[in-house]
Amino acid sequence: TIATNSLISACEKGGAWEKALQLIGVMVQGMLTLDRITFNAAISACETGGEWGKALWLLAVMVQSKVQIDTITCNATISAFGRAGEWEKALSLLDFATQSAVELDTITCGDAISACGKGGPWEKALQLLRAMAQRSFKSNAIIIGAVISACDEGGEWEKSLQLLNVMVQSEVELDAQIFSSAITACQKGREWEAALQLLRAMSQRQVGMDMITFSVGMGACEKSGEWERALSLFSSMMESSVQVNAIIFNSAIDACKR
Repeated sequence: TIATNSLISACEKGGAWEKALQLIGVMVQGMLTLDRITFNAAISACETGGEWGKALWLLAVMVQSKVQIDTITCNATISAFGRAGEWEKALSLLDFATQSAVELDTITCGDAISACGKGGPWEKALQLLRAMAQRSFKSNAIIIGAVISACDEGGEWEKSLQLLNVMVQSEVELDAQIFSSAITACQKGREWEAALQLLRAMSQRQVGMDMITFSVGMGACEKSGEWERALSLFSSMMESSVQVNAIIFNSAIDACKR
């Protein structure tokens, strides 16, 4: 078992999930014991290889075999679900882990929040973020950015701005993607002033603006009838080294029509 586990662990690092499953088949045929190390390595290989369905199957076999799941099991499987946008499965596993008294860590909560950031409920994302704070788990830009994305999807632009303000006041490093998510929320809420405020904050913090940032900023102004400000952003974009595509040009033309 030890030798085979070592081979499966090697598959984990390379994402060779097919080879990992083949080795498990060999172990079953040889009547070797499948332990937690075996399952965790195979699930991690599936996670790295983007095979969330196979990871779920291994988890089910693991539970049926009465092999106790642990933090590593949950982290790898939830991450696999999150990458595929299967937020419901990620949250279900998180609930199961909690009921099974599995010790959760920053990675567990962060992966679950990231899953919520891909179409999941913003309420759950915020709840998990608060739970992290209560457990003194340290969050980072990726985790909070995922919460902002969840709030954005749910049309909760005010909460997106609140989270961003928390990040600004903290030592968390912000990037263009996080600002873009918050600006997108402002666009949906027709809050052009808040969008421009975020763009100014990006400039003050020397966060590089990309095409997406300018696009959502222009969209926020355009939707609110602030065509002059939309064109001003377009001019700033033209003066910068940011690449302009047809969608941006069309937004500028639409702003002129208003």
